[in-house]
Amino acid sequence: MVLKAGTLSPTFGSNTEIFETTYDFSADTGAVATYVMTAGAGAACMVKLLGVKTEVAPLSAGAATISVGTSASGTAFLTTEGKASFALGALVPPDVTTFVKLAADATLDIAVGTAVLTAGKLICVWEVLKF
Repeated sequence: MVLKAGTLSPTFGSNTEIFETTYDFSADTGAVATYVMTAGAGAACMVKLLGVKTEVAPLSAGAATISVGTSASGTAFLTTEGKASFALGALVPPDVTTFVKLAADATLDIAVGTAVLTAGKLICVWEVLKF
C-alpha cells in the first residue's frame, strides 16, 4: 500500500515520554508497605514499565519481596520478586510488557512485602503514552 500526501499527519508528534521513579530505602524507609512513587497523572494515559535497575541492593534479615504496580487497577507490572532478584546493578524486566490504562488519579506504586528492608535503591523506568 502506498500512502498518499495527506494520509498521515504532516509531522509525527511525540505523545510518549520516558521517566524514572525511585524507591530509596534511605528516604522511604523499608517497612512492609506500599509506597506511592508518582502523583496522579492528571489525565488518563497509558503506561508501561520498561524495567527496574538496582543502584543499591535490597537487604533484609527476612525474605523481603518487591512488586511494582498501579493503585487503581491493581495491575502488577512486576509481580512479587524476592530481594535476590535485585543484586547490585541488576536490570529486572517487567512481567507485564504491554501498556496499561492509568486513570487520571491513579498512582504508580512499589510495595515491600513479607519482611522489612534494611537497605535498597531501585530505579523504575516508565514509558507513558498521552492522548
